[in-house]
Order: sequence, then C-alpha cells, then structure tokens
Amino acid sequence: MRPAQLGCLRAFSETDSRPDLEAVTVPARRTQTGIARSRLEIYEGAPPALFVTELDRFNRDLLAFARS
Repeated sequence: MRPAQLGCLRAFSETDSRPDLEAVTVPARRTQTGIARSRLEIYEGAPPALFVTELDRFNRDLLAFARS
C-alpha cells in the first residue's frame, strides 16, 4: 500500500468527523429534489462510514435504489 493510501485509510478510520459534519449546511433535501431519479436516505444519529456501521440497512437501501 502506498503511503498516501495508508494515510487516507488511517484518517478515514481513526478520525471522528461527527463534530465537523454538524457544521455542514448543505441543504440535502433541496439538493436531492434537483437531481433526477435521486433518493435521499437519512440515517439519523449514525456515524460516518455507513457502509461499515450500518451495513445491513445500507445494503438494503442501495439495492432498492439500484432496482428502482
């Protein structure tokens, strides 16, 4: 593994980004309505890396989206 990849992996896996995410002001619902065939799923209270922490629900939601 290259040093840059390893650094990114460490940053993503060892950094608690929740405080930073609370400062995000992107209007998700409004943005979603402007993207054709998009879908917004809210994982209330879930930490980053949903594909790890909410694996079953994430996979169900992703599969449902892919099939729609």
